[in-house]
Amino acid sequence: LYFCSLRYSLQNLKQPHSIFSAPYNLQRNGTANKNRMEVLRGSEDAQDVGKVTKFNGKDKLSFWAGEECNTIQGTDSTIFPPLQKKEDDVVFFAGDLCRYEKRILTLCTT
Repeated sequence: LYFCSLRYSLQNLKQPHSIFSAPYNLQRNGTANKNRMEVLRGSEDAQDVGKVTKFNGKDKLSFWAGEECNTIQGTDSTIFPPLQKKEDDVVFFAGDLCRYEKRILTLCTT
């Protein structure tokens, strides 16, 4: 009976659509990174899990010339959407570079 009531409570629990990527917001030397990324949880669409929507509170960057260069795209690189195929691009946002990266070629060895 306890399990059923707990399950019912968890099913009705409202969770935010996006979160800040705080647990992973550390630099390589263990110090805190001052940049904040808001990422989607995938609660509405599993293909959006880990997708960066805002960087330091902004949904577009202002560092580069041109709108496409200032676009925030990709995941925070800690998680990627499920059921990826070998030919799918892996796109992640690199906050240190304030750019997104896209895999262009995959080399496989067997």
